Amino acid sequence: MNTTSKITLTLSFFSFVTFAQNPNGAGNANTQWKINGNTASSTDFMGTTNNQSLIFKTNNIERAKIGLLGDVIINEGGFFRPLPSNPIAAYMLKVGGSGAFEGELNSRNLFVQEYITYMKSLKGPRIDVDTIRMDSTRGIFGKTKIFGDVNIKQDLLVEGTTTLRNNLITEKGFTFDGTNGFSYIPSNGSSPKIFQYGNKVSGIGTNCAAGPQSWANHQFGGILQIYDYNNPTSSGLLNLQTWAGGSSIDASVGGQTVAGGLLLNYFCGNNTFINTGQYGGIVSMGKIVEIGMPINDITTALHIKANTGQSNGIVLRDANNARNFVVKSDGYVYARAIEISVNNFPDYVFSKDYKLKDISEIESFINKNNHLEGFKSAKEYESNGLSVGEIIKLQQEKIEELTLYLIEQNKRINLLEKKVGN
Repeated sequence: MNTTSKITLTLSFFSFVTFAQNPNGAGNANTQWKINGNTASSTDFMGTTNNQSLIFKTNNIERAKIGLLGDVIINEGGFFRPLPSNPIAAYMLKVGGSGAFEGELNSRNLFVQEYITYMKSLKGPRIDVDTIRMDSTRGIFGKTKIFGDVNIKQDLLVEGTTTLRNNLITEKGFTFDGTNGFSYIPSNGSSPKIFQYGNKVSGIGTNCAAGPQSWANHQFGGILQIYDYNNPTSSGLLNLQTWAGGSSIDASVGGQTVAGGLLLNYFCGNNTFINTGQYGGIVSMGKIVEIGMPINDITTALHIKANTGQSNGIVLRDANNARNFVVKSDGYVYARAIEISVNNFPDYVFSKDYKLKDISEIESFINKNNHLEGFKSAKEYESNGLSVGEIIKLQQEKIEELTLYLIEQNKRINLLEKKVGN
């Protein structure tokens, strides 16, 4: 142990014989001191009167000395001892009572069984002590290795890099500015443990009533951001946040026409369930929804692509798992019943004001256009498709017109039969 200032040291016994010196040449000057006690005057002392340090030896080996400037050096140049099972018995300096260090303490190996009360700095590569007490403006400087658990019951201020290789135990958590930090709330009855990160707030709900119970909840105040570890400056960023109106998960990469913005089970391919619990819920989607593989078709609101081996694109089942509606990937549609909304259904044909065309006019239109009046050409239907509601209404109109023609034809037949019978 080295000190650069003075140290108060009590030596209870030395197993050697030395001489007392009196600078005035009086009293017991040059008198050999006895090992069983001596009577000394206030001017007597033990030490040197020339420009030499006071050296102490055991087994004829230098163990300690008091230097010319009053510094006390014990085991100078000695080796660094590992912490023994009984450190009090093996270390160089053993202080049974209080030790007052008024200057700077530099130690290669310092062990204190109870505590150190220190008003200035404490330096050393290794400090083993139960309790270190300092004033609010001082601290431990240099590289300090702590080999056991660290239990912090009050504030810990670290102004540098701290490396912990064992457990760090705190009863309340860490606070960076008095408000924000890491906090811990123990379990209370059926409530789980809570770990809070950010602003420490009490009274936050743990989970919904139907949700699974966990041994611990982790709560984050503010926005939780996850970035690419290998490329932290890229635009890829996942944001998890909540506010008074709801919560969101946003990926700040990609866009409407770019795949890879927010991927769910993209790599592992596991099942993904949304609002499938007993309470259900509404799932709202944006302007464009694509199912299957991304098509990036921004002109289509819902795009479903069937992959290899999938013959059905859409299947609707009832509560008994029966298929009631099927849209096949080849374009076929199966349904039990279809209801189509139409306006101005052609009952107007039976109105007395409806002008039924002459059969000769219809024949002339057919000969000219090769289809019934009111219908489009076959080429147009094949190219652009047809409206089922429109076709049904036109067909109904022609059926009702045919019915009127049949009624008129029947009247003429009856009239001819009467004439033939007469």
